[in-house]
Amino acid sequence: SLGPSYYQNALSRLRKTNCTVLGGPDRAALDANLFQKTFELILCHKFVMGETNKRHFKEENIIKMATEYDLTLCNLWVRRKLFNDKKFHFNETYKRCEENAFLKRAKQEGIQFLYDSNLYVYHQRREEWWKLFKIHFLSGFYRGLLSVEDLLQFRGMFVIPFLAGAFLLMGILSSWKFLVFGFIVHTIPTGIISLKNFYEMQSWKSVYYTFKIIWCIHVGFSLGIVFGFGKGLINNEK
Repeated sequence: SLGPSYYQNALSRLRKTNCTVLGGPDRAALDANLFQKTFELILCHKFVMGETNKRHFKEENIIKMATEYDLTLCNLWVRRKLFNDKKFHFNETYKRCEENAFLKRAKQEGIQFLYDSNLYVYHQRREEWWKLFKIHFLSGFYRGLLSVEDLLQFRGMFVIPFLAGAFLLMGILSSWKFLVFGFIVHTIPTGIISLKNFYEMQSWKSVYYTFKIIWCIHVGFSLGIVFGFGKGLINNEK
């Protein structure tokens, strides 16, 4: 669903600026349950989402020139004239991250992006754990695939999840000690975030949700990006 005066705000911003691409954050609904509100807090952490955490900020009145990391497909405006150029399109073979490839290509061509935090949508997150894992596995997979297909799509912040995914696979395939070490290292910052969420939500259930959500995001994305890199390299050999 949409934030207050959504269409009026978007059209007004487009008329007042020369930006070709406009977007803003997504938020949990005002009447969201504890799971959804906890999820929103988690997505704002850089430890969890890297540079893309800006897509979920709740601060008001932030208007700035943006990058692909600031914008999300569920809240994106693109002037129709951009699609008249055949090199700008959404790749329909991608199940996730299609907007990242599109926006990166547009940015390389000097297209201006604008981020407006007052232009927000309400986003209902998946609550089934296996669906959360699948979503983030696919996000990692297509990030990895895109990075092989186009080196300009690769960013330093993807090194850590790639190494984590490789480390996790080593633990699964060779030694449980890798898994134990990774679990301990990951639990410390996750525990700090869970305590902050408890203070915000005043519910111990938010601690449980925090651990499970972050593990679904990080394990799914990390494994996905490794498999995506592998798939990309295989494709290049064909």
